[in-house]
Amino acid sequence: MRRTLAIAWLAARTAVRSRLVIALIGLLAVVVLGLPAVIKGDGTTTGKIKITLQYSLGFSMLILGAATLWAACGSISQEIEGRQIRLVVVKPVQPWHVWVGKWLGLAGIAALLLAVAGCAVYIYLKWHLQPDRTPPEELKIIVTEIMCARQKVWSRSEDVGRAAEQRLRELLQHGTLPQGMTRRKALAALKRQILTERSAVRPGGIKTWHFDPPDKKWPVPADAAGGAVHLRARFFSAFALEKKPISGTWQFLDDEGELRGTLPMDAAPEKLVRLTVPGEFLPPSGPLLVRFVNGSEERSATVIFDTDDGLELLIPAGGFAANLARALVILWCYLALLAALGLTAGALFSFPVATFVAAALLLMALTGNYFAWMSTHGEGDHHHGPAEEPGFLQKIGAQAALAVSVAVRPALAFAPLGKLADGQWIAWRATAQALGILAGVYPGMLLVVGVLGLSRRELAAPP
Repeated sequence: MRRTLAIAWLAARTAVRSRLVIALIGLLAVVVLGLPAVIKGDGTTTGKIKITLQYSLGFSMLILGAATLWAACGSISQEIEGRQIRLVVVKPVQPWHVWVGKWLGLAGIAALLLAVAGCAVYIYLKWHLQPDRTPPEELKIIVTEIMCARQKVWSRSEDVGRAAEQRLRELLQHGTLPQGMTRRKALAALKRQILTERSAVRPGGIKTWHFDPPDKKWPVPADAAGGAVHLRARFFSAFALEKKPISGTWQFLDDEGELRGTLPMDAAPEKLVRLTVPGEFLPPSGPLLVRFVNGSEERSATVIFDTDDGLELLIPAGGFAANLARALVILWCYLALLAALGLTAGALFSFPVATFVAAALLLMALTGNYFAWMSTHGEGDHHHGPAEEPGFLQKIGAQAALAVSVAVRPALAFAPLGKLADGQWIAWRATAQALGILAGVYPGMLLVVGVLGLSRRELAAPP
């Protein structure tokens, strides 16, 4: 362990001596302090706060990611080419000591710089959100919607399997199933169709959602705006061209059907509606039934709720500072993964080739999901009649895109910046998963490949 830590210290000291850290601190200062001043957003303080969280931290990650990958590619390859690595390998040091030591050093520098950026963003927000700089009404919105950590609770998924099976049997009996469509695709399309039909609420109609409490009980909301429970709905009007408003009532019931409270709603179509739910509307335990009663035909139009993201409850789960810290931990995991990728590429190739290979692999990882989706949802589904049989190269490309998508999908499952800017709670479980997957499993696999490459290269050859 002392050998590994000694190599890590040397790697960090080399980065500092090369003035890389100082240059990155300067760039981060420009990004964190300059972007909010340049990008105005929608002109409100709320928009500026979201820009500060998403753009400032996003560009900081872009700078740190590029610098980490570049430094990692040259950390081993340049020492081999310059023969400085002979001073290390002549001692009783194994190849994995070199790789792990370099990785710890680069990951430590990345953690330090990311912490600096995160602290700068937090201090800037606290300074900007002082009562004398922000109007009270905007400050209340920011505390309620952004500077908080709310857990998102989804409603139960509707069981449409039996209804879809019944419709499929009717199509088969009447022979109206489209030619070339398999049973699995037809069943999936019918389920989607039924969900779309059930998402429409005509004037005077009713739709009910069931929510199960997290941890088997509902939280007791605080009196402050930042501790309240919110109901968020996404919908649009069936008569979008007429722009007819939506008028209705939200009812909150317990699992026995007892009405606990109502909230009126008058909103424009195609708008995100967010309602504050009083604490007495929530039952102490058990499911919560949320019912929307559409208004009369004279006052309201047909409402169509988003089938994927139609209704959700946001309940308080913690503070903003802890949420920001968890987001920074997940972002650091991505930097640690980039350091591992660059080190393995540098252990296998020369510095220019390693940089090209690492950048190409990163590009493939980021675009793998898109090409996998295109290979399975291509233009063939829109042709009338039977689709053409794909060629050999198309099949190989589709399989390769699918393999890349499956390999990198766990690494792309975390999106901390979007949740942070939206005031959503980043769970400790998600943070632990990011540490295990991004800073554990993937670097472990890259470590094996990098050590095998180092063991096969001549590291101490005479000049």
